[in-house]
Amino acid sequence: MNTAVRCPHCDGLSRVPETAIGRGVACPLCARTFTANPVDLSPPPVRTIPVVYPIRHIDPDAPKPNSGPKSMLVGLALLPFGVPLLWLLGPLLSGKESFFTFALPVAIAVGFSGLCLGVVLAADWKFSTRIKGIFALLLVGYFLAGSLYFLKIEWIESIRKGFGQGNDNWTKFSPPDKSYAAQVPTEMTPNETELIPGWKLRTFRSTGAGNVDVYFLADGLTPDTLKGATDDLFFDEVKKGLIAATNGTLVSDKPASQQNHVCREYVISLADRASTRSVRVYRVRERVFVTAVEGAFLPPDSRDVQKFFVMFYITPSK
Repeated sequence: MNTAVRCPHCDGLSRVPETAIGRGVACPLCARTFTANPVDLSPPPVRTIPVVYPIRHIDPDAPKPNSGPKSMLVGLALLPFGVPLLWLLGPLLSGKESFFTFALPVAIAVGFSGLCLGVVLAADWKFSTRIKGIFALLLVGYFLAGSLYFLKIEWIESIRKGFGQGNDNWTKFSPPDKSYAAQVPTEMTPNETELIPGWKLRTFRSTGAGNVDVYFLADGLTPDTLKGATDDLFFDEVKKGLIAATNGTLVSDKPASQQNHVCREYVISLADRASTRSVRVYRVRERVFVTAVEGAFLPPDSRDVQKFFVMFYITPSK
């Protein structure tokens, strides 16, 4: 086995047999003679030098990079509450009143303030990102409130006029005495609603698809004070009673035709200014029949209202 040796003259490495160790040998590189001594060729140990970092003194009161005061963010998050204030000032600024109640802007303010506070408390968001997120929500909130404030009721009514409830599975209904028949969207049940205050009417009630609109059927005897009264006097008292029952405003009053009976159709705007009650009242000798539909943004000429009115049939008395 050969052993590595180093020539002291030329510092060259060479290998010699183990039997030559301690003897004189000739260097194969420089041809000079030297005593062969083994050389350790293992690499020197690696010295680990620790890295010392300078100590940084952090001031807890110093502003952090890309951060700002949280109070500023909270203040911005509460700006949606300006929506109810502008809603109150709307009639003075625009000369127009919204048909929505004041509960709507309050709900918008609470909802968007909650979203903005969620952005304030979001983890790992940069200060600039929080600002952008809050301003985006403010823009959407104020735009939504403005759109709803200036929304015209005719736009919604036109949609409901064309599509209605979309429920064609109506069923036939008649009271126990079979004095009339009608097509109704859902089951009719007895109800205590006074369509005309002071009049003793048997009333039935039903709700349309989605429990949005309400349908009424009522009949009874003409009050004694109006027996023998002219049609004009009779229907004038009917109109007063219908308005008193709803605490609303009369929108229209026109004659209607059904089985050649004396009939008038009334449209009343309810106190919330978004809902209407369309009513048809029939005078058949000493009896009175009432059909009514109530709903939000529901025009009297919508499909379901007209279907309810047209499919009402008074049974001829024997």
